[in-house]
Amino acid sequence: MGVSGCGKTRVGVEIAARLGLAFVEGDTLHPRGNVEKMSAGIPLSDDDRWPWLDLLGAALRHADEEGHGLVASCSALKKSYRDRLRHGSGGRLLFVFLDGSHALLQARIAERRSHFFPPALLDSQLATLEYPGDEPLVVTVDIAAPVDRIADAALQGLGAFGVRPCQDQGKRHVEMTQAVKVAVVGAGIMGSAIATRLIETGQVVTVFDLDKAKVAALTAKGAAAAASVAEATRVSSFVILSLNHADIVRSVVFGDGGVAASASPEKLLIDMSSIDPADTAQMASRLSAETGMKWLDCPLSGGVPGALAGRLTIMAGGEAADFEHARTVMRHLCANYTLMGPSGAGQTTKLINQLFCAVLFQAVAEAVKLAEAGGVDPKAIPAALKGGRADSSIMQEFMGKFAARDFSPTGRIDNMLKDLDSLQAFALKTKTPLPMTGQVVELHRLLCAAGLGPRDSAEMMRLLDGKIS
Repeated sequence: MGVSGCGKTRVGVEIAARLGLAFVEGDTLHPRGNVEKMSAGIPLSDDDRWPWLDLLGAALRHADEEGHGLVASCSALKKSYRDRLRHGSGGRLLFVFLDGSHALLQARIAERRSHFFPPALLDSQLATLEYPGDEPLVVTVDIAAPVDRIADAALQGLGAFGVRPCQDQGKRHVEMTQAVKVAVVGAGIMGSAIATRLIETGQVVTVFDLDKAKVAALTAKGAAAAASVAEATRVSSFVILSLNHADIVRSVVFGDGGVAASASPEKLLIDMSSIDPADTAQMASRLSAETGMKWLDCPLSGGVPGALAGRLTIMAGGEAADFEHARTVMRHLCANYTLMGPSGAGQTTKLINQLFCAVLFQAVAEAVKLAEAGGVDPKAIPAALKGGRADSSIMQEFMGKFAARDFSPTGRIDNMLKDLDSLQAFALKTKTPLPMTGQVVELHRLLCAAGLGPRDSAEMMRLLDGKIS
């Protein structure tokens, strides 16, 4: 920590390397408005800084929850800012305060060529700075020395708090963990969960949705709102789509003010919608031909709980290079990330996933009824069958929910029906017999006809309870 010019990044990288930890550059988390103000020589207010500090605190908390440490650079000029980080990180947070003379700081800032911070703002930062003094878990180091000597002094001070350099020379490197600029288009149930997870892991998230209330809920968590899809694309390196239908995806990408209007070869579109494989392949080819921007289809499994926990299963379709590039984002969202083949292959795999899910949801609902009819507590079934051939994640996650008639949303019946209709169309085209799936499709259609399309799959229990005719 310290004012601009104190060497936070260089010293932070050196300390991270010696500790075998990742490093995050705090300045990369500044919202676009903050960067524009500082570039114009306008000092930031506390209201400007709170969302930035919250993003950095979330990144520190995420690293702690994942069981590894993180070294971050941040000015943290006031005690209130440091307390905000302490609270946001949720764990024991150590500070290294890099202190130096005005003349030395001014000279170092003048030497920088590509940073948005102008030398004229140094005086305002020094006026704002509240020295950490007797605050706990703070080490103060003078910067009038080479970087390696500053790091030596910092680690010597940190040693008093139990911090030790990494002894494994093979691990003494630093992973430069830059915040990723991601647009999320579509703030429905899944899109909101995806955006929330990315915000909580310290990414720079810009959202667009026609529903302003959904956007407001995400901006309250730290996202930025875009006035159009084109604007969201322009300010981001990755564009995630979470939409309900191929026609909507096509309009969002190629319509007025869409992705294509701001597309460029260095950006990547990640479509996490569930749509027809042929439509996906056609749109991916068109976007690449017209703009150079590549397309990776990444439908998901795991629902809202999986997204919020970063435990989604992602089945991808596209080029291997784009698949690897997307790991920058996907590592925050998923536990299982697999390239299934060329464009559209991810969507085909999602259809197979939906076949399993739809049939198993119906099987779970029927098993609940059978258990109840036989005087067996259906909530005891998952533990009793765990590890056996009948075990499945759907049974473990949903049987208790179905038994309790818990209709809280984890997905939508009409979205499942949309996927099942695509599955049947694909089966018809390829002349693939799916007799059991056909029965489950009609049950979903019956639920939608009864007005339950927007509701959770647990509504199947109403049908079996005789409450839907």
